[in-house]
Amino acid sequence: MYNSETKKHFILLHGAWHSNFIWKQIAKDLQQLGHQVYTPNLPGHGNNYKNFKEINLASYLAEVEKLINSISPSKIVLVGHSMAGIIISQIAENMPDRIEKLVYLTAFIPDNNGSLIDEESKAIQPSVALEVQIDEENYRISIKNSSKFKELFYTFCPQELYADIFTQIGDQPLQPFIDKVTLTDQKFGSVPKIYIECLEDKAISIHDQRRMQAKISCQVASLNSDHSPFFSHNQELLKILCEIN
Repeated sequence: MYNSETKKHFILLHGAWHSNFIWKQIAKDLQQLGHQVYTPNLPGHGNNYKNFKEINLASYLAEVEKLINSISPSKIVLVGHSMAGIIISQIAENMPDRIEKLVYLTAFIPDNNGSLIDEESKAIQPSVALEVQIDEENYRISIKNSSKFKELFYTFCPQELYADIFTQIGDQPLQPFIDKVTLTDQKFGSVPKIYIECLEDKAISIHDQRRMQAKISCQVASLNSDHSPFFSHNQELLKILCEIN
C-alpha cells in the first residue's frame, strides 16, 4: 500500500494539553508496515505525571533525548505536532547527528532565542490564545471545553469522537511555553526538514504555518485537514510519513 522498504525509527511527539493517545492509530499503522515507533508522554502529560512547578522546556528535552539515546545508534525521524515543533527544533540543535529528519506537523517553528509564546504573539490570525486561562500561581495553562475549542482543534471530527477525546485532554505546564530555544545554522540548520501543512487548520492558520515555514529550508506536504489529521485524515498523514526519504 505504501512504500515502506526502508524501515525507520519514528518518535511521535504530541502537542499541548494532549498526550500520546493522539498517535494510537498512526503508530499501529506504522508498526504494521515494519517501522519502529515510539510515542512518549511528555512530563506532565498522560501517565507521565510530575508537579507542574518542576516542568520546563528542559524537562521535555531531557525526556526525548533519553529516549533517542536508548535507540542508539539508529537515526530518528522526529515528528512534532503543534507545540512540539518547539521541542523538535531544540532537539535537532542539541543532537543533529541523531536526527534523520524533522517533521513539523502543523507545528510551531521558533526563532533563535524565541519561545512558543513569542511565536504565538506574531500570529497573523490569533486563535487558541483566546480560549485559554493562564494560572501563573500553579504553573499551568487550562483550555476551555467549548464549541470554539472543538472548531479550532477538531473541525472535521464527529461530535461523538470529540466527546471521547476531550476526556483525555489535561492542563498544560506553563513554563515550556515561556522558555526560549537556542538554534544555529550549523546544527539545527543542518538537519533535513519537512513541514506538513494543514490547509483547514483553525488553531494555527495556514497563513501562520507558511509564515513559519519561510524561516527554514524544508520540503512541504499539504493535507486538506484540520489541526488534528491523526484523527481526521489518518491515511493521508500515514502516506506522507511512509514516503519520507
